[in-house]
Amino acid sequence: MVKLLITMSVNFRKFFNLKQGKGMTTSIEKIEILEKELTGLLPMKPEYRQRLDKKIRLEFNYNSNHIEGNTLTYGETELLLIFDKTTGNHEMREYEEMKAHDVAFELVKELSQDEERPITEAAIKSLYNKLLVRPFWKDAQTIDGQTTRKLMKRYRWYQK
Repeated sequence: MVKLLITMSVNFRKFFNLKQGKGMTTSIEKIEILEKELTGLLPMKPEYRQRLDKKIRLEFNYNSNHIEGNTLTYGETELLLIFDKTTGNHEMREYEEMKAHDVAFELVKELSQDEERPITEAAIKSLYNKLLVRPFWKDAQTIDGQTTRKLMKRYRWYQK
């Protein structure tokens, strides 16, 4: 997992061809500082490594889904992903999204560890389609500020 984080930060910068702009320099510098600190902790005891892996997995899934409006709490996320149990009064879609996101997270981890296979557009599109389990309606806003609803659905990737 540590290698994944380091690889992701390097690949993120390369993939998006980040330029040094206002605010970006500080973010990249922070990533580099944290990367050095993390590398300095290696090798890590197996029990610490497992705890860190679990924490990263839960934090990443919880925060990514929460940003998108998923209402599962951190505890409910842990219960679902670690123990495969549910609690609370949520739409089935929210549980499905969290599980799908976790599958995509594992796929990204595998991609980052396979140095022979580059991260391609096709791989990214495949991940996207794994994340969205089924279509759903989401509250949105028009360009002029009007409240509306938007159907979120899997994107069909057309080839030319």
